[in-house]
Amino acid sequence: MAVATNYAGFFPRLFSLIIDGVILAIIQAVLGLVLGSINPNLGNGLGTLIAVIYEVYFFTSTGQTPAMKLMSIKLVNGNGELLTAGPAIIRVLVAFISGIALGIGYLWMLWDPNKQTWHDKAAGSFVIRV
Repeated sequence: MAVATNYAGFFPRLFSLIIDGVILAIIQAVLGLVLGSINPNLGNGLGTLIAVIYEVYFFTSTGQTPAMKLMSIKLVNGNGELLTAGPAIIRVLVAFISGIALGIGYLWMLWDPNKQTWHDKAAGSFVIRV
C-alpha cells in the first residue's frame, strides 16, 4: 500500500544523500586520524558501523536524517509511520547494494510510480515531502 501523499523527487533525495555523506565522511576522517595509527581496519570498520547506526537511528526516531530535515523530506512506511529497526536495517543494507549495482538501485526512483529505490522497495519505505 502506498502512502497517499507527495513523494520526494530526485534532487532533494540526492542532495540529502550528499550532505549526509559529507557528515559521515568527516566522522570517518576523525576516526581515521585517531585510530589510523593504531589499527586502520578498526577505524574503517567503526566508521561503517557508525554510518549504519546514524541512518537506522534517524530513520526509526524521526524519519529524517539532519540532511533530510534540511531538504524537507521524510522516510515513512506504507502507513505513513516511522520505520522500525528491522526495515531500517534492511534499507541501509540494500542501499549499499543499490550503490554497487552502478547506482541503478538509486536511479530506479526515476521511473517508479511511487518514486521508490530498490532499498525503499526492500524496506517497504517511501520518501515524502514534508
